[in-house]
Formats: sequence, structure tokens, C-alpha cells
Amino acid sequence: MGKINKDTYKRAFALYVVSAFDKGIYGSVRFQKVVYEATKKSDRHPFRYKRYHHGQYSYELQDTNEQLLTLGYLNALPLDHKAGNDGNHYVLGASFDKSDLSNVLRRILGDTTIDAISQAVSKIGYEQQGVLLDLMHSELDKLGIQMNELIFDSSLPEQIELVGLDDDDCENIELILNPEFVSAMRMIAETCSKATFDASKVKRVYRIGE
Repeated sequence: MGKINKDTYKRAFALYVVSAFDKGIYGSVRFQKVVYEATKKSDRHPFRYKRYHHGQYSYELQDTNEQLLTLGYLNALPLDHKAGNDGNHYVLGASFDKSDLSNVLRRILGDTTIDAISQAVSKIGYEQQGVLLDLMHSELDKLGIQMNELIFDSSLPEQIELVGLDDDDCENIELILNPEFVSAMRMIAETCSKATFDASKVKRVYRIGE
């Protein structure tokens, strides 16, 4: 049984939430609320949530979103402000399909978490934003949670065991969901594509026994 670190799990969770929508998520407010809804009854909370003026909000989730944008697995498309919309439309990036991440995410999260995300998307994911905010504020009012008060803290262990995946599998998952590694590989690929390369000047490397 292999393990991944908690930051990798957070990226996997947030990325799968976007993939669970038919055409991506319209606005970070909706993103925040769906992740909250999917995790509020769980024994293991990936993200720390507090109450702010738009209701349930997690700085950790926002930071994770920024990492996914860096990875190229998410794209943030500005919404039409003239039409009264605000924020970004989050959609899966081209790198997501190339990496076959859908199956990887399912193996990381497991059936119970996948079901919880699907139920959250179905329940509130497509509500009009005004209705959504009213619902979420009403819930916090009933719980007696005041502005800037902690709703729940992140409760992930530093390392998370993944059933059915060995150490090599988990090492590969860590790499493909690591912003620093992916950015470095992207820079190397871009540099190589622009460089002139003369194969005749490369010395042959012999294997032992040749």
C-alpha cells in the first residue's frame, strides 16, 4: 500500500470537483460551496473553512486552485462582467486530458468521496448564485456560526494511504500533481524545442557488456 502527501490529495480533490461538472464551474464562490458541501459530513476534511461575507470560504482551497492553474490542469476564463457576472469560469485544461488524470483521481479519492462530490454537485452545483448564497448562509445561521468564525479545520494526516496502489504508483501521482516538478519539465521541454541539436556530435553511451 502506497502513500501520498496531503497537498497532493488536496489537488486531486479540487480537480475532481471541477471534472464532476458538465461544463466546468462558474465562479470561485460556487467552487468553494460545492467543496464545502462535499466534505462537511466527512471525518476527514481536506480544507480549513471559515465564515466570510460570501459564506463558507477556504483560503487553502483557493491556494490549491492556483496550484492547479500552474499545473495547466485547470484554466480560469474571465466571465462576462457586462452581463453581470463576476469571477472566473474554471474548466479542465488541455494537460488534464493528456495525463489521463480522470482515472488517477478516482483511484486517489475512492468511491465514498466520489459519491459525496457527485451528490454535492447535484444538490447545489447548478443553483443560481443568489439562491446558493441564501442556502449556505441559512445553514451557518442555524449552526450559530458567526462572521470570521472557524467552521471546521483541515484534518488530513500528513501522509494518506491509498488502497490498491503501490509505492511506485504513488510516486508517479506525486510527480504529476506537483506544480514545481511539472513547471520544471515544461520549461525543459520548451527549451529543448527551441534549441538546435546535432545528433552526430553526441557520443554514444555503451551499456555494460557491449
